[in-house]
Amino acid sequence: MPPTQTVQSKTKSGKDVWLSITHITIPKANSPEPEAIIHLFRDVSEQTKAQDLLEQLATYVKELVSSPASAGSARASKNEPGLQTLTPRESQVLRCLAEGLGTGAIADQMVISVSTARNHIQNILEKLGVHSRTEAIMYGIRHGLVSVSSEEPR
Repeated sequence: MPPTQTVQSKTKSGKDVWLSITHITIPKANSPEPEAIIHLFRDVSEQTKAQDLLEQLATYVKELVSSPASAGSARASKNEPGLQTLTPRESQVLRCLAEGLGTGAIADQMVISVSTARNHIQNILEKLGVHSRTEAIMYGIRHGLVSVSSEEPR
């Protein structure tokens, strides 16, 4: 049995959870039998969900990058909502989001206040009709507003 394993289980209320279980064996002096075995349980549901989402996003981006024709046709379609509505400053903020910058880093890079950066981000979400920064980035990639770089993160 491995010292640590991850398993899916259910709580008493029926909610699915992922648990990391670590087994610690305490040896008994002069005996092959252990004195005790301790089992440590840790809820890793959020980490598991985040990892699954990252894998889905990576798969989607790989598919998107491998079919440049669809990206070009999406860019050409100006009837989509949001394509003509972003201001140049909002487009710059969207590119910063795609680079992985947080609100504070965007404010620093663009020499604006954090609240102004936050307002730009909120305007982007509303104009593109999305609910999260990740959705905005994916929308931007799909519609040619943001380019996908193959560089390694710094």
